[in-house]
Amino acid sequence: YPFGFGLSYTKFEVRLLSADETADGITAFATVQNTGSCPGKEVVQLYVADCTGTTGRPPKELRKFVKVKLEPGEEKQVEFTLTAQDLSYYDETLGSWYAAPGEYKILLGHSSRDIHATLSVRFSTPRRRPFVIDENTTIGELSKDDRTAAIIQQVLAQAGNALTGGNAGGSEIASSEAV
Repeated sequence: YPFGFGLSYTKFEVRLLSADETADGITAFATVQNTGSCPGKEVVQLYVADCTGTTGRPPKELRKFVKVKLEPGEEKQVEFTLTAQDLSYYDETLGSWYAAPGEYKILLGHSSRDIHATLSVRFSTPRRRPFVIDENTTIGELSKDDRTAAIIQQVLAQAGNALTGGNAGGSEIASSEAV
């Protein structure tokens, strides 16, 4: 049985309606409906999938759940509030929990393998991981990070000027070689 699997004498449908960014994080709204002929209880499970490119994380992580009791044909709206902590993983470099900025998927369903609704959300944060520079760091990596890009561009421009004798176009070298 998959993680979160449960048995019931009725059937349920879960529909994700929307997600809003709030001051506290992200609030997701879903509707749960008893589509069977018996009263029953359903545990709606919310999983988060990190799509930011962070390595070493599982494909999805259970972050919230709610148990709903419904009569046949009845439906209820449920609400989940996700904070930065709910999107976080423990980062050994920082020595604390960290949520990378970027895209995350909110997955709702009956179990880890029975997902009925998916919604993509974007998370932003001013907090950043430290950019570790060592002997294996490439100029390309330095150029891509906005904390080092301006310095690298300046160094490369100075190196280019030194190689061309102060003329970035290199026409002086070309004309002196022609003589």
